[in-house]
Amino acid sequence: MDETLLLETLGKRFAEASLRVSVGMVSTLAPYLLPGVLERLQSASPRIELDLREASGQTLVSDLLAGRLDAAVVSLPLGVLELPERELFEDRFLLAGRPERLAAVTHAFEGAPRPPDLSRADLGPLLTLDEGHCLGEQIRGVCATWRLQEVRRGAGSLATLSRLVASGAGLTLLPETAIITERKNSPELGLFRFAAPEPSRRIGLVHRVASHGQHWIDVLGDAVAEAGQALVNDTRAMIQSGTTAKAA
Repeated sequence: MDETLLLETLGKRFAEASLRVSVGMVSTLAPYLLPGVLERLQSASPRIELDLREASGQTLVSDLLAGRLDAAVVSLPLGVLELPERELFEDRFLLAGRPERLAAVTHAFEGAPRPPDLSRADLGPLLTLDEGHCLGEQIRGVCATWRLQEVRRGAGSLATLSRLVASGAGLTLLPETAIITERKNSPELGLFRFAAPEPSRRIGLVHRVASHGQHWIDVLGDAVAEAGQALVNDTRAMIQSGTTAKAA
């Protein structure tokens, strides 16, 4: 076989070869982000096949440190020396609930309130996820910063949480990545965007040191970043166009 043809054949086989890796993703992100990630990985080189694990951030970190996962998509920062981090996109929080309940809160302000302004508003109960969910802890942290007193845990997923607040059980903070799906499932769900600086979580990829420098890490990170940014951009465009309920 001609040497040039041989190199081309070997290169093609290498490009077509698939690599199987174990990847985790936090459960408050996986249902919304995974379809876009998998779609982008289909045309990636090398082709990556994922053994997926959906769990809380704390569980995923434990699995990474124990060698049960190669990488994970989580909220940053972790601050674990053994796990290099790459920030991928920002996922902002919106205030969510029944439109009339949001209106009762936000009418007390001129224009969009800043997050700290809510310490002066009568929010009623602010609902969040049960213990063990990183997002639930982040919401509780935001509430502590705003000096909000009544925060109730209980929901096991963002889907349940969205349905609770859509039915009038209270208000919550929902990440942009969940909005399109949960708004379709609960059309009566109202949303309100804060004035800057908006509360948010930073989504990133962490991996074991043993995987550092391997090309698939960059390929996976790029796919997650592109899918995540596309999802939040679609959400922002939807809200900007007024196709979702907002408190006036």
